[in-house]
Amino acid sequence: MKTSQLSQVLFVCIMLACASRTWWLPSHRVGTTSKTQIEQNWAFAQWNVKQKNLYKLPLSSLEQRFAANFPGHIARFTDGDAILVVRHTTKPTRMLHSALDCYRGLGYQVTQPRVVENNQHQRWRCFNASKGQSLQVCERIFDNQGGQWTDVSAWYWESLFKQNNKEWWAITKVTGINNAI
Repeated sequence: MKTSQLSQVLFVCIMLACASRTWWLPSHRVGTTSKTQIEQNWAFAQWNVKQKNLYKLPLSSLEQRFAANFPGHIARFTDGDAILVVRHTTKPTRMLHSALDCYRGLGYQVTQPRVVENNQHQRWRCFNASKGQSLQVCERIFDNQGGQWTDVSAWYWESLFKQNNKEWWAITKVTGINNAI
């Protein structure tokens, strides 16, 4: 599967999941973190993809419209093998959905959901998705204070009730099964 196809599949999943669940939520903007500050951090000191460089991909017009309503910032990247969708927010939001639910909702057969930990002690929730092509999808949420979550719901409720002023990064990585880690 080509990088552009992986990107389109991932974005459609995110859009459908969010559109079906967020029509009633109030719109709000991110706290004091500016878009310029966020873009300077897209390189992620914490991110390591097989020692490869990340290249920023432009958002499509559809993605730009979705990003306009997301309470934070969204960007897409590739390392040549995988597509990464990165979302940043400073507020708990229901617009952050599980890729597992999204892929199921789009009719993908989802198998082998599991939590894996890489050699940097990053925990990821990964699963295989197939619908004409086979993909490995992994996702994680982390903050700048060492917290990490593999379950979107657990992250949401913890962040909502703790009422702290953290920043959160959600990364969804989609890789063709032949290129998966």
